[in-house]
Amino acid sequence: EILRKFKISNGMTMMEAVDPDLVEIYKSSKKKHLNKIREKSGAGFSEMLFFDDDPNNIRDVTELGVCSILTPSGVDEEAWRRGLETFASKKSGRA
Repeated sequence: EILRKFKISNGMTMMEAVDPDLVEIYKSSKKKHLNKIREKSGAGFSEMLFFDDDPNNIRDVTELGVCSILTPSGVDEEAWRRGLETFASKKSGRA
């Protein structure tokens, strides 16, 4: 959802800018999704930011070390900004 919702500076959606091989959208464990993304991309869990409206998914991926943001009403601009701020705070060691 989020990849189609937001546009980057050149007017493309985030979905258009992301390597399609890294997109993991299907019904399954979010841990499985993020493990596959980690394997394909080489990015560590601490380099990932995850949004979801399901507290169970948030709990599961947080256990992996992923910065996770609960969005009960979906991802909007406020949730996106909160996620970026939380991620930056964790990366700088302030969280």
